[in-house]
Amino acid sequence: MHGGEGGSAWNGATGGTGGSVTLVNVATGATTGVLTLDQIAYAGLGGDSRGGQAGSGGVAVSRLNLRETSAHTVNANVLAAGGRAGGEQSIRSGNGGAGEATLVLQADKAGSVAFGHAGATGGGWADMPADTFGKAGNAVASSLVQADRLATSEAVAIGGTPRKPLWKQSGNADAFARAVSNHEAKATASGTGTVAIVRAEAVGGTGTTSAVASARASQATVSAYSSAHGAASNTAQAEASGAKSTVKAESLSTGQGGTRVTTTGYTVQKDGVNDGARSGASMGGKIYALPQQFAPEEPSPTITYNMTYATSYATALPDAGAATATLAATPTVAEAFHGARVIGMGLASGVAYTYDKPVNYTGITTANFQFDTTSGGMLTLGLLDSLTYLSGFSKLELSISNHGTEIFTQTFTSLQDAELFFNDRVLNLGMLAAGSQDLLVTTGFTLTRPSGFGFTYALGISAVPEPQTWLLLLLGTSVILLRQRRRQ
Repeated sequence: MHGGEGGSAWNGATGGTGGSVTLVNVATGATTGVLTLDQIAYAGLGGDSRGGQAGSGGVAVSRLNLRETSAHTVNANVLAAGGRAGGEQSIRSGNGGAGEATLVLQADKAGSVAFGHAGATGGGWADMPADTFGKAGNAVASSLVQADRLATSEAVAIGGTPRKPLWKQSGNADAFARAVSNHEAKATASGTGTVAIVRAEAVGGTGTTSAVASARASQATVSAYSSAHGAASNTAQAEASGAKSTVKAESLSTGQGGTRVTTTGYTVQKDGVNDGARSGASMGGKIYALPQQFAPEEPSPTITYNMTYATSYATALPDAGAATATLAATPTVAEAFHGARVIGMGLASGVAYTYDKPVNYTGITTANFQFDTTSGGMLTLGLLDSLTYLSGFSKLELSISNHGTEIFTQTFTSLQDAELFFNDRVLNLGMLAAGSQDLLVTTGFTLTRPSGFGFTYALGISAVPEPQTWLLLLLGTSVILLRQRRRQ
């Protein structure tokens, strides 16, 4: 549906306001097969004024709330576009109209598939006014989709764009996408504007689950969250491009008996470098490995690539055969883990690819393993291998805690020391009593130049050793910690 255009004005009179459009549950349909619905609202343009105030664009609102019980596949598309401000030969700008698109879609049929898209754009300015009074329209897009087999949710919000960006700002953008399914769930959200707040949530079951959120804005807050059960692929990614940004990616995987693993990547940028965070978690699924190299290693002299990433991937209770095969490349760790229960294996990295901008980068990654033990045992940390990009880092901090009590910490300012430390090394972290465990592995990356560092690790629990062996292990752990403190 289209709103009418505002009337034009002469002799200094004010231009008319564009017609606003509100659509609520207008699109309907019924079938047992494939149901496709479109609900689109276009607000009217603001009227022009010869020598006066230009008219503002109309507001567009499109909302659809649908619970479908018969269709096997449901596709819903909800759009709202705010009207552009008038401006032909006006002496004062009008405002762009706001756009709001909201979709709530639930497909209840067994084996159902649902796809939902909510798109909103704010109205911009016309060509002529040379003042700074007008404002671009804001955009809000929200898409919530639920289905049995596959739920896909998309939300796109684009703030109104000025015709003269040198002296005007875009509208703000707010985008939220959530997908929920018993099997596969995919959520994607994006926002573009002066200020953007973007979030994507994917809550799946035993199938592939992914959440991706991105923003282009002067100030951006971006987050992505994914949740799945068992060995399913389960990842989240958040990215922002702007002068200031905060991004967070979080993934949760659950297993039997309350076992769960949660990973997060978190970064803050204040220097205009693109910002990114990635996370992945599974229960007994894929064991993550470092890439062959952090790319791009050697960009073209004519191409600049400015991007930072904080990445955390972890697998709880990995398959025994897969864990043994992975540990075979690190004989010291493999020997220490022989006969042990592998609690988790993970990857943490922080990297900045920047070639034409300064770096002021702080990245934090976490991996949280929650599980129960029926008897006490020795907690062992195996450090498998590492990967360096350029100078590595300015500072690297690693800490491990259980129920909030720190049981290990180490800080590195030397790349050489870190590369030696994270290469086929075993640390005994002490005894774990029987009961619930809540292990948290936290890594902090500080980068002040183009650089990067990543490492892989394993956590295991071994049976309580004989008293004489236990004494030797305690002495060995004390020596290791003493040497590490002296290096600082």
